Amino acid sequence: MILHLGANASVQTEEITAVIDADSMEKSAENRAFLAAAKEQGRYKPVNDQVKTYVLVEKKGSQTLYGSPISAITLLKRSQRFLEDGTENYFKQNANAHTKA
Repeated sequence: MILHLGANASVQTEEITAVIDADSMEKSAENRAFLAAAKEQGRYKPVNDQVKTYVLVEKKGSQTLYGSPISAITLLKRSQRFLEDGTENYFKQNANAHTKA
């Protein structure tokens, strides 16, 4: 399943290894060091300037850390709703919601 992180960023849920709230990331010295290293090594990709959640993705042995403007709780709800409703129903419901606006 593809999970939208905001703007033009999406990732495969199977590749997600961690979802970390921005406040939690900033409170931990180890997490701050990990973020600094990811930035220094070019593995950090902010979706935009407002980061609420960090999403760590591993693909083909390489890790990328995304900064998402979407809360960790919302990302979790999106992924759970998709799995519970099934692919076809999820897309039908979201298509209907967008056409009603």
